[in-house]
Amino acid sequence: MTLISQPKGDPQESAAHWPLHPSGSVAEADGPALDVWLVTMPTVGANGTLGTQSFAVRARTALQAIEYATEHAGSTRAVRRRGGARICPPEAHATPWSAYRL
Repeated sequence: MTLISQPKGDPQESAAHWPLHPSGSVAEADGPALDVWLVTMPTVGANGTLGTQSFAVRARTALQAIEYATEHAGSTRAVRRRGGARICPPEAHATPWSAYRL
């Protein structure tokens, strides 16, 4: 299991280089609309508790969705939401949002 420790640095700086924020545009400047993916990442708390944290991101592929979610997982807000637990990006999985429609 590969774990990522807490981010160091300015959270505003990391948010500035994250190009496809879930609340951002549904399409790139001149490209087609991007699919919405639900990315779920396992977490490990300081006391060994296991959990998950999920992110909805717009991306072209599952791999790209996991990459964007991993970047977002380093934000101060995401770290606070999971109570400081570390994430395991290699064990993350992404599912297209369309799979959840009935």
